[in-house]
Amino acid sequence: MRSHIIAAVIRLSLAFLLVANAYAGDSGGSFVKGWNLSGNSTVNPVNVSTVFGTSATPVAAITPNVAAIWKWNAAGKSWQLYTPVLSSTALAAYATKHGIEVLSTINSGEAYWVNASAPFALPAGVPADGTYTLTGADLVNGWNMAITGQSIAPKDLNPALQVTYGSLPPVPGATAPATSTGFVSLWAWDGTAKKWYFYAPSLDNGSGVLTNRISRWGLLDFTTAGKLLGPGVGFWVNMP
Repeated sequence: MRSHIIAAVIRLSLAFLLVANAYAGDSGGSFVKGWNLSGNSTVNPVNVSTVFGTSATPVAAITPNVAAIWKWNAAGKSWQLYTPVLSSTALAAYATKHGIEVLSTINSGEAYWVNASAPFALPAGVPADGTYTLTGADLVNGWNMAITGQSIAPKDLNPALQVTYGSLPPVPGATAPATSTGFVSLWAWDGTAKKWYFYAPSLDNGSGVLTNRISRWGLLDFTTAGKLLGPGVGFWVNMP
């Protein structure tokens, strides 16, 4: 009997370490009821079933509050889904039926949606490996769901992505490396206000166009709110 208890304690300890290490260097992450846009801003990939639990092996105070997790596969232009409500077999069958993919891993720099049935928080990570710096090489043309470990305003992230995106090797048929003028627009979701933060570098020309557009569309202003990108703040970014 004692050996079984010791084995159970070891398994529990390992499970805790896996969850903590998965978010090493991150802010842990708090989620409100409804939709939340977060991400993995660490240098380690996140195993979704380990962090959020499964129907067979739930994680206390987390799994019961998770309805679904979605990640956008920018390269494949497809959605990936994970839900602890279904078994792995049932989830695979559901994904096949609806033409989507099963989500298993959230890599560095990738954002994801969490649909929470109740508020919950992930364990605070162990800051052992630093945070992940998003670069243009992480992004493809079109829409990307991303995150960066830097606490940075969108207007400052834009030139940083230009530099890294422009330093890629030449594309087939080209004589010079691919270049970019930066992103077209960036959107971050506020789960509490149920509104979008919006930024577009082409509108930020000092004439007030960006502010007026944000007000007219009923959006949130990064600058006015002092909102920064960083750990726990996933976002959509449209690359040209």
